[in-house]
Amino acid sequence: IQSIQIELSRQLYLNLDQNKMFSRYPNQQFYMIRQILCDAIVAAAQRFAHQDNLDFEHYPMAAE
Repeated sequence: IQSIQIELSRQLYLNLDQNKMFSRYPNQQFYMIRQILCDAIVAAAQRFAHQDNLDFEHYPMAAE
């Protein structure tokens, strides 16, 4: 796996104004969404780190 992309609707974590433009201010769900994402990233990193059969010399470097 070279990369993982996670896309979230801004409606999940930012307030909307009347014109449906997004503000820069978090809504009530922001901290819950942030914690879920942090937990998922930590779990993925731990799972990846505990694989014994990884040979990092065969993985491409970033931007290759």
